[in-house]
Amino acid sequence: MSDDMKDFSDELEGLEDGLETIVMTDENGNETTFFVIDEVDYADNRYLLLLEESIAEDEEADAVIFKQVAAEGDELVYEPLNDQEFEKVAKILSERLDDYEITF
Repeated sequence: MSDDMKDFSDELEGLEDGLETIVMTDENGNETTFFVIDEVDYADNRYLLLLEESIAEDEEADAVIFKQVAAEGDELVYEPLNDQEFEKVAKILSERLDDYEITF
């Protein structure tokens, strides 16, 4: 793990209570809670950088990026990115803050 990621992991330990959380339900009805690390609007879409709550303190934890694809009533629908879209959005997120490192 790089020093930047370790530093972010250390910072996250103190910030967890202040981070927004969202619960995502997969196609099988399984719920997973995520911390919202960052979000960005790009090309008329909303993207979230998320870290699964259950592994947030793991130094090897990987964050994920999801794109909002629909709004159904009070619920928002998100999906993972394809490789090309991931590279563009990850670059934007990595330039926004120095608090985390995004590897492609």
